[in-house]
Amino acid sequence: MYKVLSPNYTIYALKRVSIKNACAAEIQGYKDEIQLLSRMDKHERIIHMFDYEITNSSITILMEIGEMDLKKVLEKNPYPGANYVRLWWEQVNFAATYSELRTYRNIDARSCSKHA
Repeated sequence: MYKVLSPNYTIYALKRVSIKNACAAEIQGYKDEIQLLSRMDKHERIIHMFDYEITNSSITILMEIGEMDLKKVLEKNPYPGANYVRLWWEQVNFAATYSELRTYRNIDARSCSKHA
């Protein structure tokens, strides 16, 4: 994952993975991730994917950069109120669905890589 700067000084995240030695299941996992990000594009709690490119040797995804996490929030405000904690917990639970899908893909890809 890289931070990139556009000509108009906007910072984006650029994910580039090599697929030269990847098995079919691993490549399909990355394609599934792209499809999932495309389907969830309108949801405000999911990082927005702007573009992607698939070549014979790599997959590149340009997306919104996500810089805020709970650790950073708690460093700024070590004693948040109950409503604030509830809001973050709801967001974590929502994101867990997306994370579980990605984790499943990674586990599947790792097992395939061991046999390749």
